[in-house]
Amino acid sequence: MDIAERLVQVGEEIQHVENDLCDRRRLLTAFWGHLRPVNPAVVGDRMRATNQRIKGLERRLQMLRNEWQVLIVRAPPGKLEECCSSIYDAVRRRRKYPSTDDRISTFSK
Repeated sequence: MDIAERLVQVGEEIQHVENDLCDRRRLLTAFWGHLRPVNPAVVGDRMRATNQRIKGLERRLQMLRNEWQVLIVRAPPGKLEECCSSIYDAVRRRRKYPSTDDRISTFSK
């Protein structure tokens, strides 16, 4: 796989991880807003699992950003414009994956 293709792929992965991270943070906030849970142990377990998932996503996001930087540095000077054009196209297609709010609003209609 050449550098331009991988840059596009990493850009899309970064967007997917950022969307998932945002959804998980909203979910954790919703757990905190739940004043009197019926079963505190279950809610606590879900909160811990969500928090662990957030930490994993943050690590993944940092790894992808590091790879992104390495790829940009390694891109041949003449190919960098092509890479940037491909990246721009990928960013325009962002939010391929619906957020939790989008899924909830679909079901509530």
